[in-house]
Formats: sequence, structure tokens, C-alpha cells
Amino acid sequence: MNWVSQNRLALRLAVLAVLIAGLLGPWGYEFIYVPDEYVCTPPYVRVRSNFCGDPLSGIWFISYLGLGFFSVLGAVVSGQRSFQDAGRELLSVLAWLPAMPLIGTLLLTLRPASRGLRGFQLAALLLATGMTVLFITANPDKGDPRLWGPWLFLVGLLAGLIVEWRLGQAK
Repeated sequence: MNWVSQNRLALRLAVLAVLIAGLLGPWGYEFIYVPDEYVCTPPYVRVRSNFCGDPLSGIWFISYLGLGFFSVLGAVVSGQRSFQDAGRELLSVLAWLPAMPLIGTLLLTLRPASRGLRGFQLAALLLATGMTVLFITANPDKGDPRLWGPWLFLVGLLAGLIVEWRLGQAK
């Protein structure tokens, strides 16, 4: 039996901790107009000329975009909007993808791993990795080192992929 198989619980808990820390870290800013002659006081940071930023966590992005999906879906179901009219906004359900590896990792630590659950976890890790890379590349402030949340989350996703791949090879 190899080292990864012997320490699977500890490795999965470590991956879960890194994913949670990444989601709690700053992913973006809410911009607040503050002229340059005034100081940005913590937790606000100077982001651009005349603007301070309030750091927003990955949890905030998931909940804001994800909950928007339900309001748009409610408008479609009630007939206030057509499906074609709301199609792009219904894609906000993709904001929930980063939460899926958390659920999968938690389930894998609490119960015996079935083939279906491991397949779900690998798919969730791959999809969340793609969404996180897309978020990082689309973010205009991606070069700001204060926005470390998506990078740490990406490290957790890649570590989760490596752990699950190695566990799959060990069987």
C-alpha cells in the first residue's frame, strides 16, 4: 500500500482546508470612490486612483452570483421573463461549480468512497479548476498580490486532483 492510500483521510482534510481558506480569501474588490487626498482605512485598500476597494471573498462571489440564478429562475417560472430573454443570466448557476469539490471532498472523508462518488469528485475538481482559471484570467485585477484567494483555491483544486488520481491508481 502506498503512502497516499495510507494517509487518504489526512490528505483529503488538508485539501478541504486549503479549498476553504481559498474561498475565504479575497477574490475581488467592491470599489468605493475615495479621492486621492484621503487615506483608505482598513479593511479598505487603495486599488486605483480615486478608488478604495473592499476585499470580497470567493464565498461572496458564489453566493451573489448563485443566488441571482434563483431570482432569474423564479422570474422565468412565474412568466415575468422568457427563457430566451434570461438565458445568459441563467448561466450564473455555473458560479456554484467551485462549491462542488467541497461537497465531494467532505463526502469522501465521511463515507467509504464508491466509484460514482469518486467520479463525481474528479468531474467536480476538473470543472471547478476550469472555472477558477477562467475567473483568474478574466479578472482585471489578476496581477494584484492582495487577491490571493483564487490562487490558493486553484492550488487546492490541483492538489485534490493529484490526490484523487493517485488514490485511483492505488486500487
